[in-house]
Amino acid sequence: SERRIVPRLGAAVVGLAVSPDGGSYALACADNAVRIMSAVSLEVVALCRGLQPAAAAGHALAYSSLRSELVLPVRNAPGTLQFWALNSARHSRELVVVPGNAGAGAPTLQSSKHTNSKTRRGGPQGANAQGGGAVCFVKFVAFTADCDALVTVESRPEAELAAVESLKFWTASDILVGAAQPAVSAAQHGSGKKGTKKAREALVGQQVGAAGLSGWKLHTRVDTPHERGVTAVACSPAPGVRLAATTSRDGTFK
Repeated sequence: SERRIVPRLGAAVVGLAVSPDGGSYALACADNAVRIMSAVSLEVVALCRGLQPAAAAGHALAYSSLRSELVLPVRNAPGTLQFWALNSARHSRELVVVPGNAGAGAPTLQSSKHTNSKTRRGGPQGANAQGGGAVCFVKFVAFTADCDALVTVESRPEAELAAVESLKFWTASDILVGAAQPAVSAAQHGSGKKGTKKAREALVGQQVGAAGLSGWKLHTRVDTPHERGVTAVACSPAPGVRLAATTSRDGTFK
């Protein structure tokens, strides 16, 4: 087959994602922009600027042409995914994949004289090495072919272990904070106005934990899917098929 080259993108490519229908590519570039390219014409059809990708966003990048959305982690909260709407060119929502204290991963400020090469690497591991709390981050994210489900892999550094990983399956949900909420009996949280307020706060808390403002709800969680770290995730290209494959450093795939 003939090799085709696309020159002069404007910056080095640090990450790549293919839409579930195979019709377009999302290229994360070093200039803090994501370019959407047609797989047929090999032309840039959309340019996304204003994003704040995390250090590991080159791997955790997904593009849905059906939803017209780009998904990648947030820089200051690598356990949270940001959704970028291409049609309106703005952030549309967020999904908290790894709940936790937003300031837990803040690195300890050090003089440049005492900063070694390991702490200069940046990224989630770098922040943890500089004396901050363990930073959880999303390693991989992928859409199913019909874009009604989302697959994520997260990594949680531990003191005694190299890292603990979890594989999560999310389903599209209409549950949104501020949307129509089901009734909760006052007997469950007390009576009167106080009981109603407590019930509403508890319900909102559950929604934020499950789906947040994202429209995605956690369906299945698999802790430690492999003995060693996950190296890739892919979903079945068949519409309506909820099937994902993972590969690992232990030499296996599931």
